[in-house]
Amino acid sequence: MHDAHMKMLARILGEIYRIQNATEGMTPSASGARVYGLLNGFEVSIDRELERAEGISNEKLDATMDVLEEIHIDEKKMADFTGFYDIEPTLLARGVNRADAIQIFTYLKANDQFSDLIEKMDSSNSPQECRTFKIYDYEK
Repeated sequence: MHDAHMKMLARILGEIYRIQNATEGMTPSASGARVYGLLNGFEVSIDRELERAEGISNEKLDATMDVLEEIHIDEKKMADFTGFYDIEPTLLARGVNRADAIQIFTYLKANDQFSDLIEKMDSSNSPQECRTFKIYDYEK
């Protein structure tokens, strides 16, 4: 059971997401269901938000970088790489889900690491959310 303080913080976060979603020119940061769940104290919504707050571990970052490095250092693998779907099973086997991968790729691209490989993900062999990895002004 979540205490009253946690539910109040969830409500505040829900309000922030609601405002962000309503702000013109800003990419929506949360689905309507997520906002509703936080605003109304749904424990499942609060639990999911807490899971997201845990961040990316060094193990997940290292695992992702190992997968990318294996492709990056091999000219044939680099030439054959066509998008995220090529590496998703390997990432999942190493404990990196799609949401984690998006955050990691965004971080790596912003740090000018594996940029040429990450750019190749902007293809039909990647889901829409795994094509470009930009840091938006409101995330800086």
